Amino acid sequence: MQPTPPPRPTPPPLAVPKAPSFTSDPSSLILPFPGGTAAFACSSAGYPPPSVDWLHNGVPVTADTRVTVTMVGAESQLRVVNVVEADTGSYQCVANNSLGQISSQTASLTIASEFV
Repeated sequence: MQPTPPPRPTPPPLAVPKAPSFTSDPSSLILPFPGGTAAFACSSAGYPPPSVDWLHNGVPVTADTRVTVTMVGAESQLRVVNVVEADTGSYQCVANNSLGQISSQTASLTIASEFV
């Protein structure tokens, strides 16, 4: 009698390629006065996992000492500290993978003192 071979490990499921999509969009913010902090977030899905970029008034956001962009799992976070008038306007996420590109809904950043 021959010994029974050990069971074969179950292979991982095959990942099905999928174009990017958003599972959450950024939300609009109203800050009471300049100098505050604005934080936006969006979550994306797709395979391969999409890269996410941010736009401010249609222009790609560049990280600097006041602006940071981080990925936490599938969530992209944009943080702007010491907000000034030039930071107001529209913000949007753009997710991109080898199967396509998609833009999130637009969120706005407003300083309430603009209304006074």
